[in-house]
Amino acid sequence: MPKSIYREEYRVLVDLLREARERTGITQGTLADAFGWPQSTLSHLERGSRRIDVVEFIDYCRYVGIDPQATFAEFLHRSEKPVKRARKS
Repeated sequence: MPKSIYREEYRVLVDLLREARERTGITQGTLADAFGWPQSTLSHLERGSRRIDVVEFIDYCRYVGIDPQATFAEFLHRSEKPVKRARKS
């Protein structure tokens, strides 16, 4: 299985976060400042080339004014696909 950062589901997650940030009118620079990061770090995160951990996810959601639980539920809904189960031999 590929690293999570290269999976389609990860792209769904970062797109969801970016969309929320853009809806609120918060710039990458403003949000990056709130994290204490350079703007380029937030850009890497939103492009999918830098991972976001669960604590950063919660902080990101709260800063842009969205509920982390509802956002994660939306992520699960958007990224849902059938699970392939291993066959028994």
